[in-house]
Amino acid sequence: MAEHEWDKSTDPLEAELYELGRYLDVPPAPPVVAAVRARLETGDPGSARRHRAWPQAVLKAAAIAAVFVAGLLVVSPQVRAAVADLLRFAGIEIHQNGEEPPVPADSRYAPLPGERVVTLETARELADFRILVPTGLGEPDVVTVADGEPPRVVSLLYYDGAAPSAGPTPVRADPDVRIDEFHGTISPVFSKYVDAKAEPIALGAYLAFWIDQPHPVLYVDRNGEFQEETTRLSGPSLIVEMGGTTVRIEADFGKDRAIEVARSLG
Repeated sequence: MAEHEWDKSTDPLEAELYELGRYLDVPPAPPVVAAVRARLETGDPGSARRHRAWPQAVLKAAAIAAVFVAGLLVVSPQVRAAVADLLRFAGIEIHQNGEEPPVPADSRYAPLPGERVVTLETARELADFRILVPTGLGEPDVVTVADGEPPRVVSLLYYDGAAPSAGPTPVRADPDVRIDEFHGTISPVFSKYVDAKAEPIALGAYLAFWIDQPHPVLYVDRNGEFQEETTRLSGPSLIVEMGGTTVRIEADFGKDRAIEVARSLG
């Protein structure tokens, strides 16, 4: 077999990824080694400024990779089969076409462990991850933190009408829009159960998943244990991880509006 010839007898998924990769236009890596060596030899401080554009090439490659992965999940039967039962993405488990846990019928809202109401400024001081607020919605009506200090989850709650009284105890009224945020590199925080596939979406340099139906969601605590008392019926949701922060946007509006909100995160 020639040096660059792909063995078609190998795993079909690997073969398909390799074949599609031939058509992926990725910008060449910047000449980091040569540039650093030249700077060390010349002592030219301006070289650092001239190479500030390098991250743009990296971001472009990341964006192309996100689109590539999303495309694979959409068009490839092999890739879809690989994630048919359980999809883990940015601290969220999505159980697809599996047995769903029973959900209380009274309300979509269920407080997380240790949940309490704080100001947005306090949440930013306490959290060990960056809190992203969508300019498309403005500042939230209510902010809560949950599960210890630093808080493991920060939730931004929006109400179309008058927001409920924001005392120190959790707000139990269902928000019209709920945005849960947490550090995207930690172990699973939420576990979702859906009877259809989550739809992959490329948001610029970021990969997101859209779930277009109400579905049960449970909280997974710091010990990896399911907190059954948090089981509730979630609305349609968009999940995206940006710069280490996982954002879960839950509302009754459609996919296009959810994408608009996600694009306005900053």
